[in-house]
Amino acid sequence: MAVHVKALAVGKIDQSSSSTPTAVYSASRAAIVKTMRFVNTGAAAHTLNLQLTLLAGTKSLISPSSVSVAAGSMYVDTDEVTLGAGDKIEGWASTPINEIQFVVSGIERDEA
Repeated sequence: MAVHVKALAVGKIDQSSSSTPTAVYSASRAAIVKTMRFVNTGAAAHTLNLQLTLLAGTKSLISPSSVSVAAGSMYVDTDEVTLGAGDKIEGWASTPINEIQFVVSGIERDEA
């Protein structure tokens, strides 16, 4: 069974509400997220929230609530998150949206 160390996802937070969050990473197979980097490219501070949504629908906040990311700064989360197929990490940020860019790095495992 092979494992792949790679950038799992790259994108922008394009939602400002927990009712319609941005899918930061959706696992198609078993995965371990090792690091998540979020960069504020805007001219003002933003707040950021991240949640884990399991395939069964259970949701849990996995970042500090409304963590502040200053203009031109980066928030790095190095706490590992283990995901099964169908689980996802979602996020939302304060407006204006599209100013928080992200890279998610980790390991995916081939299914046996």
